[in-house]
Amino acid sequence: TALPEVGRALPHSLEAEEALLALLIAYPDEVFPLCRPAKFSDKSFYDPKHGTIYAAVTALGEAQKPIDLATVAERLRETGDLEPIGGYATLTQVTTYQGTAARARHWIDQARKLWTLRQTIRRAQKAIEDCHAYNGEPFAEFLAPAAAWFQTATARARQGESGAEAADAAIARRPSPDEIFST
Repeated sequence: TALPEVGRALPHSLEAEEALLALLIAYPDEVFPLCRPAKFSDKSFYDPKHGTIYAAVTALGEAQKPIDLATVAERLRETGDLEPIGGYATLTQVTTYQGTAARARHWIDQARKLWTLRQTIRRAQKAIEDCHAYNGEPFAEFLAPAAAWFQTATARARQGESGAEAADAAIARRPSPDEIFST
Protein backbone atom coordinates (compact mmCIF):
# COMPACT_ATOMS: atom_id res chain seq x y z
CA THR A 1 0.00 0.00 0.00
CA ALA A 2 1.07 3.58 -0.62
CA LEU A 3 2.17 5.83 2.16
CA PRO A 4 -0.39 8.57 2.81
CA GLU A 5 0.62 12.13 2.04
CA VAL A 6 1.11 13.95 5.29
CA GLY A 7 0.56 17.68 5.01
CA ARG A 8 2.24 18.59 8.26
CA ALA A 9 4.56 21.51 8.74
CA LEU A 10 8.14 20.70 9.60
CA PRO A 11 9.07 21.13 13.29
CA HIS A 12 9.60 24.78 14.10
CA SER A 13 9.10 27.50 16.65
CA LEU A 14 8.67 30.98 15.29
CA GLU A 15 8.83 32.22 18.87
CA ALA A 16 12.28 30.66 19.38
CA GLU A 17 13.54 32.14 16.12
CA GLU A 18 12.17 35.59 16.96
CA ALA A 19 13.54 35.47 20.50
CA LEU A 20 16.97 34.49 19.21
CA LEU A 21 16.97 37.30 16.64
CA ALA A 22 15.75 39.83 19.20
CA LEU A 23 18.54 38.86 21.60
CA LEU A 24 21.08 38.91 18.81
CA ILE A 25 20.07 42.46 17.90
CA ALA A 26 19.83 43.64 21.51
CA TYR A 27 22.98 41.91 22.82
CA PRO A 28 25.22 41.14 19.83
CA ASP A 29 28.47 41.04 21.82
CA GLU A 30 27.06 38.39 24.16
CA VAL A 31 24.95 36.36 21.73
CA PHE A 32 27.15 36.15 18.61
CA PRO A 33 29.81 34.07 20.41
CA LEU A 34 27.06 31.59 21.36
CA CYS A 35 25.68 31.33 17.81
CA ARG A 36 29.01 30.58 16.13
CA PRO A 37 29.57 27.15 17.74
CA ALA A 38 25.97 26.24 16.88
CA LYS A 39 26.88 26.85 13.21
CA PHE A 40 23.79 28.88 12.46
CA SER A 41 23.24 30.22 8.97
CA ASP A 42 20.35 31.87 7.24
CA LYS A 43 19.25 28.37 6.20
CA SER A 44 18.93 27.30 9.86
CA PHE A 45 15.65 29.16 10.23
CA TYR A 46 12.26 27.75 9.38
CA ASP A 47 10.90 31.14 8.37
CA PRO A 48 12.93 32.45 5.42
CA LYS A 49 12.27 36.02 6.62
CA HIS A 50 14.08 35.17 9.85
CA GLY A 51 16.97 33.73 7.86
CA THR A 52 17.20 36.95 5.87
CA ILE A 53 17.27 39.01 9.06
CA TYR A 54 19.92 36.71 10.53
CA ALA A 55 22.06 37.14 7.40
CA ALA A 56 21.79 40.93 7.71
CA VAL A 57 22.71 40.88 11.40
CA THR A 58 25.61 38.52 10.70
CA ALA A 59 26.90 40.74 7.88
CA LEU A 60 26.85 43.76 10.18
CA GLY A 61 28.63 41.82 12.93
CA GLU A 62 31.30 40.48 10.58
CA ALA A 63 31.88 44.03 9.28
CA GLN A 64 32.19 45.16 12.92
CA LYS A 65 29.37 47.65 12.44
CA PRO A 66 26.88 48.60 15.14
CA ILE A 67 23.87 46.33 15.42
CA ASP A 68 20.49 47.70 16.40
CA LEU A 69 17.03 47.86 14.86
CA ALA A 70 17.93 50.86 12.69
CA THR A 71 21.19 49.42 11.31
CA VAL A 72 19.57 46.07 10.57
CA ALA A 73 16.72 47.83 8.75
CA GLU A 74 19.25 49.90 6.80
CA ARG A 75 21.24 46.80 5.84
CA LEU A 76 18.08 45.04 4.67
CA ARG A 77 17.07 48.12 2.67
CA GLU A 78 20.53 48.26 1.03
CA THR A 79 20.34 44.61 -0.02
CA GLY A 80 16.77 44.95 -1.28
CA ASP A 81 15.46 42.59 1.40
CA LEU A 82 13.52 44.97 3.67
CA GLU A 83 10.24 44.96 1.76
CA PRO A 84 10.31 41.23 0.87
CA ILE A 85 10.53 40.31 4.57
CA GLY A 86 7.54 42.53 5.38
CA GLY A 87 9.29 45.82 6.06
CA TYR A 88 9.69 47.52 9.40
CA ALA A 89 6.60 45.75 10.74
CA THR A 90 8.36 42.38 10.60
CA LEU A 91 11.52 43.78 12.18
CA THR A 92 9.48 45.37 14.95
CA GLN A 93 7.64 42.10 15.57
CA VAL A 94 10.91 40.14 15.71
CA THR A 95 12.43 42.52 18.25
CA THR A 96 9.49 42.60 20.68
CA TYR A 97 10.92 39.77 22.80
CA GLN A 98 12.18 41.33 26.02
CA GLY A 99 14.55 38.65 27.29
CA THR A 100 18.08 38.94 28.52
CA ALA A 101 21.29 37.65 27.00
CA ALA A 102 21.26 34.95 29.69
CA ARG A 103 18.31 33.30 27.87
CA ALA A 104 20.14 33.19 24.53
CA ARG A 105 21.56 29.71 25.03
CA HIS A 106 18.04 28.35 25.60
CA TRP A 107 16.74 29.85 22.34
CA ILE A 108 19.83 28.79 20.42
CA ASP A 109 19.39 25.21 21.64
CA GLN A 110 15.70 25.25 20.72
CA ALA A 111 16.31 26.61 17.23
CA ARG A 112 19.22 24.21 16.64
CA LYS A 113 17.23 21.14 17.72
CA LEU A 114 14.32 22.07 15.48
CA TRP A 115 16.66 22.73 12.55
CA THR A 116 18.26 19.31 13.10
CA LEU A 117 14.82 17.69 13.15
CA ARG A 118 13.93 19.41 9.87
CA GLN A 119 17.18 18.21 8.30
CA THR A 120 16.53 14.68 9.58
CA ILE A 121 13.05 14.65 8.08
CA ARG A 122 14.39 15.92 4.76
CA ARG A 123 17.11 13.26 4.78
CA ALA A 124 14.57 10.57 5.63
CA GLN A 125 12.36 11.72 2.76
CA LYS A 126 15.34 11.52 0.41
CA ALA A 127 16.15 8.02 1.69
CA ILE A 128 12.57 6.97 0.94
CA GLU A 129 12.81 8.39 -2.58
CA ASP A 130 16.15 6.66 -3.09
CA CYS A 131 14.68 3.34 -1.94
CA HIS A 132 11.84 3.66 -4.44
CA ALA A 133 14.43 4.29 -7.17
CA TYR A 134 16.66 1.35 -6.17
CA ASN A 135 18.03 -0.22 -9.35
CA GLY A 136 19.82 -3.34 -8.13
CA GLU A 137 23.23 -1.94 -7.23
CA PRO A 138 25.04 -3.68 -4.33
CA PHE A 139 22.66 -3.29 -1.42
CA ALA A 140 25.11 -2.39 1.34
CA GLU A 141 26.71 0.29 -0.83
CA PHE A 142 23.26 1.61 -1.70
CA LEU A 143 22.31 2.00 1.97
CA ALA A 144 25.68 3.32 3.15
CA PRO A 145 25.12 7.08 2.59
CA ALA A 146 21.81 7.15 4.47
CA ALA A 147 23.15 4.97 7.27
CA ALA A 148 26.23 7.18 7.62
CA TRP A 149 24.09 10.29 7.79
CA PHE A 150 21.80 8.96 10.51
CA GLN A 151 24.63 7.42 12.55
CA THR A 152 26.65 10.64 12.49
CA ALA A 153 23.63 12.80 13.29
CA THR A 154 22.80 10.56 16.24
CA ALA A 155 26.37 10.56 17.57
CA ARG A 156 26.63 14.33 17.33
CA ALA A 157 23.25 14.83 18.97
CA ARG A 158 24.44 12.68 21.89
CA GLN A 159 27.38 15.06 22.21
CA GLY A 160 25.02 18.03 22.28
CA GLU A 161 25.98 19.22 18.81
CA SER A 162 23.88 19.85 15.77
CA GLY A 163 24.22 16.55 13.98
CA ALA A 164 22.93 17.46 10.53
CA GLU A 165 26.00 19.28 9.22
CA ALA A 166 28.38 16.64 10.52
CA ALA A 167 26.21 13.95 9.02
CA ASP A 168 26.31 15.62 5.62
CA ALA A 169 30.11 15.63 5.91
CA ALA A 170 30.03 11.91 6.73
CA ILE A 171 28.17 11.21 3.51
CA ALA A 172 30.74 13.17 1.55
CA ARG A 173 33.42 10.96 3.11
CA ARG A 174 31.53 7.85 1.87
CA PRO A 175 32.42 5.27 4.52
CA SER A 176 32.55 1.68 3.42
CA PRO A 177 29.52 -0.56 3.92
CA ASP A 178 31.52 -2.68 6.38
CA GLU A 179 32.23 0.43 8.44
CA ILE A 180 28.54 1.38 8.40
CA PHE A 181 27.08 -2.00 9.28
CA SER A 182 29.70 -3.17 11.78
CA THR A 183 27.67 -2.02 14.81
